[in-house]
Amino acid sequence: MIRNITILSFLFIVSGCTNIPISVNVIKPPAIDIGDYKNLAVSNFVFTGSSSFSEEGSPPLTEVLGEIVESVVSDNNKAITKVDPKNSYSGELVSSKLITKILKNGHFSIVERDSLNKILDEQKFTSTGMIKEEDIPELGELLGVDAFIDGFGNFSVNDKGGWYTDKDDMNLLFKNVFYGLTREISVDLIIKIISVETGEIITAIEKQKTKKVSIKKQQRDDALNSIQDWKPLVDKIIDDITYQIVNEIAPHNIKTTRLLKTGNTIAMKNGLEYAQRNLWDDAKKSWEMALVDGSEKGRKNKIHAMYNLGIYYEIHDKLDKAEGLFNDCFKQSGKGFYLDSRQRVINRKEELEKLNSLTND
Repeated sequence: MIRNITILSFLFIVSGCTNIPISVNVIKPPAIDIGDYKNLAVSNFVFTGSSSFSEEGSPPLTEVLGEIVESVVSDNNKAITKVDPKNSYSGELVSSKLITKILKNGHFSIVERDSLNKILDEQKFTSTGMIKEEDIPELGELLGVDAFIDGFGNFSVNDKGGWYTDKDDMNLLFKNVFYGLTREISVDLIIKIISVETGEIITAIEKQKTKKVSIKKQQRDDALNSIQDWKPLVDKIIDDITYQIVNEIAPHNIKTTRLLKTGNTIAMKNGLEYAQRNLWDDAKKSWEMALVDGSEKGRKNKIHAMYNLGIYYEIHDKLDKAEGLFNDCFKQSGKGFYLDSRQRVINRKEELEKLNSLTND
């Protein structure tokens, strides 16, 4: 009986304060600093495609599946995906997606596409959409921009089909035969940011991403007709890639998590409820009340209240206060968890310096 009481007491102490993750938004500086270039123009990218289809295995030759054999032999299936290298997915669509992401971010200004196309047409700079680097200074002056974003890339649609049997089917004569089809989409995109003033490349970024989808059907036709269309897959990959590119050259929001202490007093619990509803000022007041709670439970929760207040100050970028609170938590508890929190704040100070320099340029 004594042993059981001891175990229950231990569980109560452990559950008295746990770590609860909470989602917060944090502004991060760009990984690539392109300097004072804020007014940009984006050219029509050159983007080409390709496709392939390979097939392995032989169709089943049983009487039950004879109809499938006949279909394969007579080739009555719908055509395998074929990509027109130049026209299936335009480079202008790719650059438009990048423009959309840049505008949504808000750090840069972008010249209107109509204005760019009009000057390109009037000045006969290009007939292909790919701007020559030697023309960029003159073109940039006409448009009133600091830099050009030029780009090129390619995508591929690779289909692989074949006849397969269930591995765990022990019936050697009538195995469960199906047609499996895998579609692999690969996208490779390179962008260059070029200074209008000097014509030099400020930075170049290359992104590559692959996505696979698979399907299996009893008949070959069904598999070929049911596999997910390649264009939405290419769309999604390019959306992801252009989003990544913008985040590399501009400040951006990310969602991350911070851990809050629950505690076992009313003030601690109220503070957590407020924070989970994004009512951070109310949460702060509750944790300040918990900090001065002189009751037995309150004294046990003091460090946890200090820590939660440190999180409040951290996510509101009042970093000196946050660092001090996390340091006090460590001194009073000796737990490395609080040192890790302090180091995160120190790193955040460096990020804010970068962000402030970008804002003040």
